[in-house]
Amino acid sequence: MIVGNISLHPYQLALKQLLITAQGGIDKREGVIVCSKAAPDLIGCGDIAPLPGTNRESLEQARRMALEVCDFLQGRELPTTYRQLQQLSAEIEKTVTDSPSVLFGFETMLADLAARQADVPLSCWLNPAATARVPVNALLSGSLSEIKRQLKEKRKGGYPAYKLKVGAASIEEDIARVKLVRELVGVGKTIRLDANRCYRFTEASDFLSQVARYGIEYIEEPLGKAEINRLPELRRKTNVPIAVDESIVDIDMVNRWLTAGAVDVVVIKPTVLGGISRAINLAEMATAKGAKVIITTTMESGVGVAACLQVAAALGETVLPCGLDTLTLLAETLIEQPLTVENGSMTIPQVPGLGVTPIIPNPDVLESKDR
Repeated sequence: MIVGNISLHPYQLALKQLLITAQGGIDKREGVIVCSKAAPDLIGCGDIAPLPGTNRESLEQARRMALEVCDFLQGRELPTTYRQLQQLSAEIEKTVTDSPSVLFGFETMLADLAARQADVPLSCWLNPAATARVPVNALLSGSLSEIKRQLKEKRKGGYPAYKLKVGAASIEEDIARVKLVRELVGVGKTIRLDANRCYRFTEASDFLSQVARYGIEYIEEPLGKAEINRLPELRRKTNVPIAVDESIVDIDMVNRWLTAGAVDVVVIKPTVLGGISRAINLAEMATAKGAKVIITTTMESGVGVAACLQVAAALGETVLPCGLDTLTLLAETLIEQPLTVENGSMTIPQVPGLGVTPIIPNPDVLESKDR
């Protein structure tokens, strides 16, 4: 079957409220839904949504690259196996320049089409032994009063883990916020911290020495770029597990960190890493090295979140609670079916492909490559 009728639909989604991180506030997400109709009743979709400050490419660069990929895919055969998807993705990568979000969007679209053609959920197409549910963590940020309000709502979902953004306030304030979360969630839940590379070594060491008493599962990206090479030293000094996320450039880098004993958890963002197959490859390598793995979104639309959910399910029981509960932050999700959290996990839709029906944004304003 031939890939055809590819169209690019730009979108802009407002967040329900400002999300505060150590790198600043986020109030909206922008991206492009890419769709292809391989047959009248066979449509696949993907999400191209580079996150400013995290992805290397801008949205405008991604859109230009996406048009080139549309040209490249003209007349190409649709992959029918995961191996064929990997091969075609490698060819697409030669067409684009440093645009992982574009690779993720098109690989998702192709995998969605292939899984729909095979009449199985995408996770099962990737791995027949995929799990039916994926545990997720709740995301917390903001002031003490905001965290109290968020926890009041989040506790209804039965989350096994709570991820708290730190680094936007003083160390003293962050310690107070960690203490509050532990008091409110109790000892049966895990707390993980995300510093977004905000601390210098001495600050990170001081902070971790004071919050370790609250049973921290790990801290994500504690050190800024200038001191990232001191991660092994920080791990030894504080004995608090460390996770990497934004600092991941390639699999070789993660391999070096794991070998050095600097990293305990690898947080994988398919949008930033460059697609489904890259995410799975990195997860398998990290797991083989004894590290834990987490799949997380970058607050894409529901199409992107559905893809990340399917990847997490394909990895099976090797993943920790994942960062997938981000649709609750958006005013709109661009999918008809809700992806909700029940008893601390998300269920894989038992329908072919991604399992969601996209609500095409701006259907009359699109960039099209008709075949």
